[in-house]
Amino acid sequence: MSTPTNPGTSNDSPHLPAFASLDAVPALSLPLHEAFLPAQKEHFKAGAGRPSLSYWRDAWIRLRKNNQATFSLFIIFGLTLFVTVGPLLWTASSSTQELERSSEPPSLKARKAVIVEGTTPFQTEIAPGVPTKVPGADVTTLEAPATLEVVGSATTDHVRIRWSPVPGASSYAIYRASSMPEDFTQLGIPLAGTPAGNQVSFEDAIDLKPETYFYTVVARTSEGEQSLRYKTIEVEIVRTMSVAEAQVLGLSAQVGESVDLSMRPFGTDSLGRDLLSRMMEGGRVSLFFGFFAPLLA
Repeated sequence: MSTPTNPGTSNDSPHLPAFASLDAVPALSLPLHEAFLPAQKEHFKAGAGRPSLSYWRDAWIRLRKNNQATFSLFIIFGLTLFVTVGPLLWTASSSTQELERSSEPPSLKARKAVIVEGTTPFQTEIAPGVPTKVPGADVTTLEAPATLEVVGSATTDHVRIRWSPVPGASSYAIYRASSMPEDFTQLGIPLAGTPAGNQVSFEDAIDLKPETYFYTVVARTSEGEQSLRYKTIEVEIVRTMSVAEAQVLGLSAQVGESVDLSMRPFGTDSLGRDLLSRMMEGGRVSLFFGFFAPLLA
């Protein structure tokens, strides 16, 4: 017959711990009658973890932490000032065409121009008693023109030169360079020239700038061979402006007087329009679409 065991000391129960003696039972931190009381509910008041920020304040804090966005903001601010305040300080027209100042490089210097009445038609000068063609002329015997001079004023509108006829010449070649040529390889740009030996004048009106040019005249045989000798003249070009062009720009001056032209910090385009004014106008259009296009989307 089996002997009953004490449940408190049995090692077979899966639910109750087994202790060697009552002294091994852990003591309760609370009195026994308080240990079995219902738990009290504690109410906690939720508070903000950080101070409340407005939408724009929070956006500004985030923007300052983004260096690239901050730099872009300053660029947009600078462009806005450029296209709004700039036209108040720089009043040059963006649409006025000054063809005599086409493709002008950037410059901070004011340029001068001489007012002229107009341009007279060019007439080729014919040397009397000189044949148009001289067949069989020896290229080694062709001399350079004895004289070479500028006719009238050398302006940005035209340059006219004339020379003395060369015996045996059937035509002449004209060259233009920006420096004094030292040999045939430095004569410069070949111009049209003259088709006959008795035509001893020439007019150049091809993209003239107010600078120094060197014109060279070379005699040619009837076969087109050039002489081994040439004549060169140095020509200083003066910027000119017609009376009508001066009136369009609001300049009042008499023929022959010199006027100051406004500087062009960014230069001009192929039609002589001020590039700085055109950049301001284009910037206004770009910022207009950049600001208002997202509002319409």
